[in-house]
Amino acid sequence: MFKYFLLDRLRNKTAVFWILIFPLALMICFTVAFGNLTSADDIDMKQTAVIRAGSNDMYYESFNSVLEELTKPGSNRDGALLFINEYEDEEAVIKALEEGDLDLAFKVYDDKIETLLPKDYSITACGVGKTIADTFMNNSKLINAALEVNPLEAQKLIQNIGESIDFLTAKKSDFVDESPNAYLWYYYSTFVMGILFNALSGVEMTGNIKADNGYHAMRVSVCSKKKIKLILTSYAALLTIALAVNVFQLFIMKTFLDVPLGTNITKLIAFVVSCNVFSIAFGTLCGCLLKGNSDSKCNKTTAIIMTSSFLSGEMVCQLPGLIESVCPIINDINPATIMNMAFFRLAYTTSDLDFYSNLIKIVALAVICLTASILLLRRERYASL
Repeated sequence: MFKYFLLDRLRNKTAVFWILIFPLALMICFTVAFGNLTSADDIDMKQTAVIRAGSNDMYYESFNSVLEELTKPGSNRDGALLFINEYEDEEAVIKALEEGDLDLAFKVYDDKIETLLPKDYSITACGVGKTIADTFMNNSKLINAALEVNPLEAQKLIQNIGESIDFLTAKKSDFVDESPNAYLWYYYSTFVMGILFNALSGVEMTGNIKADNGYHAMRVSVCSKKKIKLILTSYAALLTIALAVNVFQLFIMKTFLDVPLGTNITKLIAFVVSCNVFSIAFGTLCGCLLKGNSDSKCNKTTAIIMTSSFLSGEMVCQLPGLIESVCPIINDINPATIMNMAFFRLAYTTSDLDFYSNLIKIVALAVICLTASILLLRRERYASL
């Protein structure tokens, strides 16, 4: 029976497309669109300069001290982030920007900082300059407010300003070697979406077992094998195919697309197996509960999968964060978001608690769906076939 279910599933070209070809095609499109943005290499050192436009010595010197820290190679990065160029006056700096000799420049007033960019500026340089300037200005406001209320608290803020400005590199104690890249979320969510499409296998499995769905299911239903054995055997065949597909996809992601997968192979295996067990179990539950024929049930299940993937950030990676600020319960019950967070934390964080909390949710959902599906399928009774 296992071989029968296995070959039957492999003959379904549509299923192979959705779980294997479609996710890989999307990932290749991301690679073409994003270029080397998925690379976890350190950002190239930016050529910059500082223009003094105010008379506040303390403000100017404090900002310079922060920039000096960013010109030094640190423990959290291989090289320096900035290189400070010296110029005679503001006109010389503007000329250097126009000629492309500088990536950015800072104009320091008494209480604010402007970021100056060349005409053909890079998005990275713009982000670096804006973040440094905004972070310093916000910290200065906090320090001034604290000085008026509690000088001791102001001293603590001053000591921590260096840590808050170091925004581009991940702490070794919290993350694996690379810094998180937001664009990688699209790769992880696409991989998860491919896993979720295995739910269609679960829908078709119920269609092959429920005798009121067709002649094929009638023959299976009246065979001498117990229904629980048919269910588990079919489930094992579907899971075997799903895992083989995922191994191939992970190989492509790691070898050719340079997508970080973490350093713990055991956790990766646990994640992939748990997600596939849930996906197929969710499909069997949809096959039991949804109305209509097998094709209609597959279409409805596909709609659920696409909605879940969209809410998890498949098209807009910032969407889960927006949902978290408005209605966090959606993220807590959305299977795609739970899987994405588990995968992202597997690849980057060294904190087991964050990863396993999401993995437990996945396993719990899988157990609920699988148990409910088995109970519903076993209780199916027919007056005649």
